[in-house]
Amino acid sequence: MWTNSDEWDAMFDNLFDDAPHVEGCDSNSDADLDPSEDAEFECGDNVISGDEVISGDKVSSGLEVISDDDNPTPKRLKTQDPPKFRLHDKTTPHTGLSEFTMNVLKTFEVPRAFFFILAMMARLNETWVDPPDLCGVEYYAGKAHLTQAFQVLGLRFLPYDICYDEANHNIITALGFMVALSLANRIEEDGLLWQGTVCSSWVWLARSTTARTWYLPRGDENIEAVWKGNIMAARCGLLLVWAYARKLFWVVEQPHSSLLRRHPSMRWVATVASQCHLTWHSVHTFMSRFGTKTPKPTVLVSNASWAFALARSTPGVTEPSKTATCTKSSCGRRVVTGNRDGTLKETQTSTREFGKAVQAAWQSDRQTYQSLQMVNPSDQWFDEPQDAVEAWTDLELDPLIDLSKQRLAQQMHEP
Repeated sequence: MWTNSDEWDAMFDNLFDDAPHVEGCDSNSDADLDPSEDAEFECGDNVISGDEVISGDKVSSGLEVISDDDNPTPKRLKTQDPPKFRLHDKTTPHTGLSEFTMNVLKTFEVPRAFFFILAMMARLNETWVDPPDLCGVEYYAGKAHLTQAFQVLGLRFLPYDICYDEANHNIITALGFMVALSLANRIEEDGLLWQGTVCSSWVWLARSTTARTWYLPRGDENIEAVWKGNIMAARCGLLLVWAYARKLFWVVEQPHSSLLRRHPSMRWVATVASQCHLTWHSVHTFMSRFGTKTPKPTVLVSNASWAFALARSTPGVTEPSKTATCTKSSCGRRVVTGNRDGTLKETQTSTREFGKAVQAAWQSDRQTYQSLQMVNPSDQWFDEPQDAVEAWTDLELDPLIDLSKQRLAQQMHEP
């Protein structure tokens, strides 16, 4: 068992002995075991430093993340040929994950600490390696109309929302995110990972407060809502990588004006998906066509072709109602205020009709997951270079490592 920092660090390093690498990328095994050395990985004609490959989360002997001042952001080197996945399903030690899954995670350059967390979760959770038993999970479920549409047909579909369990379903906390990962690990192949990520700090109504812009989407992180929104965005991106790695269908639902898609993690996932020819669709629709009182133009970002069945080009007939009021301040600045009559709050949840439409689209056009498909992304995802260091900055995995250590220590001392 691991009782001191050296033994913890040894376990952390040995985790990567058997972790597979992307084809065409051969690593120096000695450097790979010691994150403190300047490891180098050869990819085609380029040499990428080990810190770049592991997303810049440099780890010292005490699993202590070095500050940004000591670890300047490296430039991402581009290779001529996109990386290819090895389609083997051999399970790797420590994590209980297939080699394919490990390859996808490394291709998206998820932080090295994430592999450590997966190993800890596999050790702490006896059901981690059990066969998947869920048809899907609805994150940020709200009234869970989507979940109900699946459950009424006898399908095992679970909601995840803080309104159901403040302790275990709060994706901002370490425990909440570990529960989210555990649920995602239980989704069977071709299942659905749905995310209706909280949009309140990303939409145009909040721009004057959050200071988010098209080119500065992270906004003013001194504001709690902005800071939390950035964590949600980064963890949303990591869940999408997890969905790719587990061969799941995924959908991210956002209002049309949301800047969530501009967060570095989302742009990074889109960039790597494009390089690897993974599917990435943007489907535009109007929620008024599914029973809402206001038009609510919506974008569904997904890797599923069946999502186009939910596209609607016009809002149809809607009741005249306003969700916000625009006024001018004394200095001539435009001020946008959400109406307090409940109209704005009603737009936050989807309808039963929409849940049924999603279930019908998934059921009618469900096909065996194809990891390599053609992608035709919008230019808005790729208008500037991205790198993994910036993409995963807001993940904040340190609390998950601390919680994993604490839970394992408790488990070791239990009779």
